[in-house]
Amino acid sequence: MNKMSTRFITLLIGSVVLISVTLTFVSLRYGSLLLLDATEKKLLDELGRFTEKVNTELFAKETFVVGLESIINGTFDMEKFNSDPTYFDSYEEEIIPIVKAYSQPYLNAYVFFNPLELKKTMDIWFYDRNHDGTVERIPEAEYEYYLDLQERIGFWSCQHTESVLDRPIPRDHC
Repeated sequence: MNKMSTRFITLLIGSVVLISVTLTFVSLRYGSLLLLDATEKKLLDELGRFTEKVNTELFAKETFVVGLESIINGTFDMEKFNSDPTYFDSYEEEIIPIVKAYSQPYLNAYVFFNPLELKKTMDIWFYDRNHDGTVERIPEAEYEYYLDLQERIGFWSCQHTESVLDRPIPRDHC
């Protein structure tokens, strides 16, 4: 009888251990699937919010660019430009306050007039150089690529740290 009790207890313990291991495995598997599902849902929700934020910002900037382009296209008179050598100076004085006003929300606005049509480079750039919320006009002489534009040659930026990636971008030409 003692042998039978020992076998029964061993069988019972083995069964309990087997059932416990099986239940533990099923529990862990089901728990990890639930956790994965919850994590995936949370990640997709966060991604959706981020995508919506980026789309809103891009749409606002696109609206900004299209609005500024419409103003310039509607006010620049190519015939006067071709016939009057002082036209661009007077036009620039007229358009500068508008470009500056447009630059305030984004602390940057750059208007570049096509040199292929105008036969020379002309542009207006406002930028918050000091990162203090105040935009100022950047003179053409301070543009890194100004001479390259005048000579109609390619321009590549100097090595700098890219703000989004936070890593250095190699230098091609300076």
